[in-house]
Amino acid sequence: MSHLYELESFVMHLIPKDRRISVIDVGCGKGIWGYFLCSLRGNVTYLCGVDITPTYMEFVKERNVYDDLVLCDCTYLPFRDRSFDLVLLSEVLEHLEKKQGYAVLKQLERIARQLIIITVPQGLLKQEGVGGIDAERHRSAWYTSEFKKLGYKVTGIGCRLVKYHLAEKHPHLWGAAHYIFTPIAYLIPHVAGYLICFKEPYSY
Repeated sequence: MSHLYELESFVMHLIPKDRRISVIDVGCGKGIWGYFLCSLRGNVTYLCGVDITPTYMEFVKERNVYDDLVLCDCTYLPFRDRSFDLVLLSEVLEHLEKKQGYAVLKQLERIARQLIIITVPQGLLKQEGVGGIDAERHRSAWYTSEFKKLGYKVTGIGCRLVKYHLAEKHPHLWGAAHYIFTPIAYLIPHVAGYLICFKEPYSY
């Protein structure tokens, strides 16, 4: 699905501004979050992008968004334990089969040092491969309760009852409903259309 730019303010608010941090963007795609994170160069000292799609890696490499890029499957991340202060996984889990998704979550726990942030649509949003890239197909549904069981704090935006495909047919109506429900979804993520999940794996 298309990136929801409203996520930017919610996610960026979670990123610590009082210390210098290293960041990995898992499933970086075309580098949307890389551009946002570059605005925090005062405290983001190292930014690594990871993706399984070679065309996306070439795209972001040409634009010099990340300090390093790694082409790999995110179910096995070739990094040492606690390698990064912040691990970001945005709009990735829904593209994986459920078993693969849980394998990725374990990898995030392993390489994270201070904070994990995940964004994902709640429920199954049908989407086939985009631009001939099969990795863009949606394969699984994720829910608030699953992340809470894993120790994540969860907030949300939008509403599950307002289906995303209506955005193409009735963008103004969808947009209005999306914004109206966001304050409710933020406090009651079970009704949210999109989830922001975060966790501090270790206390300092």
